[in-house]
Amino acid sequence: MRGLLALAFGLVALLAVAGTTLLTGREATIQAREDAIETLHTFARGMADRLDRGMFERWRDIRILATDPVLSNPTAPLEARRAVLRRVQESYPDYAILAFIEPGGRVLVDSRKLAEGADASARSIFIKAKVRPVVEDVHEAIVLARLLPRQVDGLPPRFIDIAAPVISDDGDLVGVVAGHLYWQWAEDIARQFREAVGPVRLIEPMIVSSTGNVLLGPENLQGKPLPVAAALPGPARWPNGQEYLTTSVQTRGYLDYPGLGWSVVVRQPIELATAKASHTISRIVVNGLLAALLAAPIGWLLASWIARPLRVLAATSERAHLLGDDVHFPSGTAKAPYQEARTLAGALGRLVGGLREGQQTHAMLIREADHRLKNSLQTVAAILVMQARRTNDPLARSAFDDAIARVRTVAEVHRALYRADGLPGEQVNLCAMLSDLCRQHAAAALRPGIEIECEPSGSHMLEGRRAMAIGLLVAELVTNAGKHAFPGDRMGTVRVALSERGEGLELVVEDDGVGLAEGGEAGTGLGSILIGRLARQAGGELAIASKPGQGTRVVVRLPQAA
Repeated sequence: MRGLLALAFGLVALLAVAGTTLLTGREATIQAREDAIETLHTFARGMADRLDRGMFERWRDIRILATDPVLSNPTAPLEARRAVLRRVQESYPDYAILAFIEPGGRVLVDSRKLAEGADASARSIFIKAKVRPVVEDVHEAIVLARLLPRQVDGLPPRFIDIAAPVISDDGDLVGVVAGHLYWQWAEDIARQFREAVGPVRLIEPMIVSSTGNVLLGPENLQGKPLPVAAALPGPARWPNGQEYLTTSVQTRGYLDYPGLGWSVVVRQPIELATAKASHTISRIVVNGLLAALLAAPIGWLLASWIARPLRVLAATSERAHLLGDDVHFPSGTAKAPYQEARTLAGALGRLVGGLREGQQTHAMLIREADHRLKNSLQTVAAILVMQARRTNDPLARSAFDDAIARVRTVAEVHRALYRADGLPGEQVNLCAMLSDLCRQHAAAALRPGIEIECEPSGSHMLEGRRAMAIGLLVAELVTNAGKHAFPGDRMGTVRVALSERGEGLELVVEDDGVGLAEGGEAGTGLGSILIGRLARQAGGELAIASKPGQGTRVVVRLPQAA
């Protein structure tokens, strides 16, 4: 029971850990994903706002520049206009170049003196900017790339173009002021946001154009359309086969800056996004296993406490089959500390008490039956004696004498059982019964000059049925010895012995009489037939040994239980 309860406690703890891990792990994973998506959304919203505000500042720069008195003065010298453009560029180095274009489309002056004289009349941004301020999305400038210093990564530079019309005080179009903004400006913003969250979390921001192309992002995606499923909020599998948590926020412009319709898409590997949940689950598993290991010895101790009174009850029950007076079931609080054990002890005590009383009553009835049967058999023997006296036929008289002797033998066995049965139930002290039987039978069945020696050793308890058969067997053997072993006036001794042999008993009835004649056989008369049957009823094995002039020895080997 202790082992079973300890195992049960451990299994319950393990099941609790497994259930808690499954439920808590699922909830923790869902919560971790929601928290990670919220973090990514905050990241994307902050970056989108930063892009909108940054573009608004550049939009404002160009619009303010378009109202500068020098640029709006049709007669202003070129050098004065270049100085204005250079001053703005120096204040914000992310401008690649600033230019003033005359209404006809020729670049009149620029901040770097690189494109002066170039024709921009066909450029869409110039055409639109003659009417209103305009911003043009990211693009590569092949011609300008040859004029500007080479970038560190060696890739062609990309620009955002912003332009606005320059109007004179009279309301006439003086020209267009345009600025090429390095795309590096947006890359710096993305880098700053990545550094803010740290490199361990591997959060990757991307800028996607209004047409769905990746403007800024991983090299394998840059310039390509972004899969729609990849940009949906939540877990998604990307073209590289890896699963990410993803979210996106669309830029909306700022104040009078209309915006370019960009979207900021942010992704993070899902295993990193849920790393905290995985750590929590691991802690739950470890703590649960420790709890299970702790539950097993607790279960063992508790089982010992539960099993202690049950062990006492079991040991007492093991002795209770004897129904002795010393068998008492513990029912006190100390020996039976919980109600169920006390109730069981009381029930077993009452049961054994009732069985003991019934056994005593049964034993009393058996003893009384033995006594009355002995008296009845003695009456039968007396009647047979009276009948034998009226018979003159020698054969009939001999048969009557044999019958009388056997009836008296049965009566003597019942008297021996009556006197030997001193314990409750049908258990008989075989040695005491044989001693009493020998004393009583010697006087009735043996003539003077023939002595009987009874040497049973020990105290061997047998059930009454087997004891009866053994008693009748001994009585028949003693009677046969008295009749046939000592013819005439021959004297001698009949010895009855009982001893232990191995795991059983050995009963010996022997005499020092004449023995069997040479070539004679045992077992042909009624007495021999009775002896064989009685030996089998007692569960024993019969062996007869005899030599002329050396007596007869009968050995019966009996098992302790049959």
